Amino acid sequence: MPKENLEHLIYAPVPHKGYSIRAKSPGTNESEFIGSVKDWMVPFDQHLFKPTFECRMISSTPANTLFLSRFFEKSKNLDELKRGGVVWHITAIPEELLKRGISLKAVDQSLIQYEQNNGVSLGEMKSLEVSPETTTKDTDLSKMQKLIPEESSRKILNAFEKDNAKVLVICKGNIWDRIELFLILSKFLVKCGIKNFSSTSEFPKEIILKVSKNVLVISGYLPSIKPGSGWTIINLSKKESETGINKEITEKTLEDIYKT
Repeated sequence: MPKENLEHLIYAPVPHKGYSIRAKSPGTNESEFIGSVKDWMVPFDQHLFKPTFECRMISSTPANTLFLSRFFEKSKNLDELKRGGVVWHITAIPEELLKRGISLKAVDQSLIQYEQNNGVSLGEMKSLEVSPETTTKDTDLSKMQKLIPEESSRKILNAFEKDNAKVLVICKGNIWDRIELFLILSKFLVKCGIKNFSSTSEFPKEIILKVSKNVLVISGYLPSIKPGSGWTIINLSKKESETGINKEITEKTLEDIYKT
């Protein structure tokens, strides 16, 4: 099966220029790319950015295109003083390609592989090549049943029926666990026909959430959220053993109290 070509762009430090568009493929529409993520360019606390940091963000547009961004830290050799910085590697994914077998996971892996093979490019770069899945099964959603209870999935969809959905999913695993969950739930929203949403694998600064509508955030912790702020919170890390509650025992206790 032939590979699909995706346009992509890198925003990072440029020698003698500072943060700017560093590289792009020939068919890239700069205004569309930057417009899709402009409010998210510096939305995360700087203490998060270190050589091991990885984050993802998706912006869904009315034009049936997803912009997938990979944020990561490069420790050196980006500017004229050989200093490092934060790199945004962004690619545009027509939703039609998702229907034809391209998975978000495959696109994400292609972003990682491109940087491993070419470093952080400067100037013109070739289009991003992504291989379609060889199976008819949706690989993005194949682990959803295992990772997310059906009740939680329905709760997310119910939240996105509102005009300004704000959903926080708490996942206590590592960065890669949250990225995996982020890809799954983002694909789930697309599959269910949700348009014009943003999703991210880490909790951003509060200011970005004030200007963004229809946001899905995966987080490793429960941030300080004001009561009545409209957030739907789903804690996937909460186990029955952590609450100290056993449903069988509680049902028996209630039955003893109220039915005798």
